[in-house]
Amino acid sequence: MIKRIGTIYSPANIGSLASFKIDLEQTAPRLGLVVVPIPVSKPADLDEAFATIIREGVQALYVHVTPAIFAQRARIAAFAIEHRLATISPLNVMARDGLLMSYSYDGRTIWRRAVSHLDRIFKGANPAELPVEQVDRFQLIINMKTARHGPRSAASAGRARRRDH
Repeated sequence: MIKRIGTIYSPANIGSLASFKIDLEQTAPRLGLVVVPIPVSKPADLDEAFATIIREGVQALYVHVTPAIFAQRARIAAFAIEHRLATISPLNVMARDGLLMSYSYDGRTIWRRAVSHLDRIFKGANPAELPVEQVDRFQLIINMKTARHGPRSAASAGRARRRDH
């Protein structure tokens, strides 16, 4: 059972920092998890981040998506695979590029809806009168190549939806 989750986040990114604080203060205690902070602001921070993951006995990683982290996704994925760590991110491309899984809204649907709204605005619709829409479709993506090399529990999770990248 996973009890220690490392959160790779960027402290200089206000969205990443806010999300990390919610994970640490609200979500983790409710689930009985220990969150290990792993700040990454620049590529040079990764060596220390990896040392922290090993030293703290992290069992899984939640990887935020910020420019500094996104640029190093292949390196993070390679480390996680080497150390058999489960990884998850809220951006589908992160799973495609080597992390174990992602769970997020369906980006294509969001973009189609945005284009539809723009089309209506360009045709004269008042933006204030357009309906506010909520995301209603999410995707769980599991990278089966990573699952075959990753944590033992990942193989059974992958049976839910097979998708090689």
